[in-house]
Amino acid sequence: MPAMNDLTVSWSSGIRASHAGLYVCPGAGAHATFQLPTWELILVRQGRLQMWEEDRTFTVERGQTLLLAPGKRHGGIGAYGPDLSFYWLHFFADRRRAAGTAGPGTKRTTTMAQLTTPARPQRIQELWHRFMHDHPVSALHEPGADLLALQILLEVALVPRPVRSTRGDQLAARASAVIDATFHRAISAASVAESLNRTVNYLGHAFRTATGQTITDYILQRRIQEARLLLVTTNTPLRQIARDCGFASAGYFSRVFQRLQGVSPSRFRAMHAAATINVH
Repeated sequence: MPAMNDLTVSWSSGIRASHAGLYVCPGAGAHATFQLPTWELILVRQGRLQMWEEDRTFTVERGQTLLLAPGKRHGGIGAYGPDLSFYWLHFFADRRRAAGTAGPGTKRTTTMAQLTTPARPQRIQELWHRFMHDHPVSALHEPGADLLALQILLEVALVPRPVRSTRGDQLAARASAVIDATFHRAISAASVAESLNRTVNYLGHAFRTATGQTITDYILQRRIQEARLLLVTTNTPLRQIARDCGFASAGYFSRVFQRLQGVSPSRFRAMHAAATINVH
């Protein structure tokens, strides 16, 4: 079983935000040794992070989170990889409130695994960027910062829903996996169906029944999801982001982004320009 740091969270938890940011490795470096008064939550965005806490060691892969407890010494193992980047969040937690019984209409408390793979890492990254943009250090006293920190923790602790096992659901899951792995290429509903040895009509019906959306809509959604992250975490030109996300042209990318997000890619990037990104 995953190691536990004995932190329970619910909407009634006493969570108070401290700081948050995104670390991007400049090519070399190592994690220093700390003994913090706060909890620290880490989500690896790219690469691999090796850490220790007291007598335990952890290897945190892309898309995984690590929870470090207050008052315990922790640090890095070896040098950072040149491609490493990870999000970090420092926060305080009132153990008495967190461990208490949830009130009417609130979710039950959930114990967070110290090392885990969240069901929706992309969703967590978006919440992290919203926190960094909306709540710089000067605005951390605002209640909204505490609520966003709590929302991140609840998302990490979210227990995935049981996966249904009908043939249609399994086929839709396989199609989603193909799209997730190849959305940056010139793919279509027909090419996805061909890769799964199904007719496009059969696959399209199964996919829509299982997910409530068409294969084409899912492809666009997955591409825009990736574009959002590239816009706020890199300085890559829009034309290159369009290519990297599988769009045939920057113009088409901009039109789809505007339709699905309500703002242009350049405006979206400007809105998130205040995010805290550090390289040391």
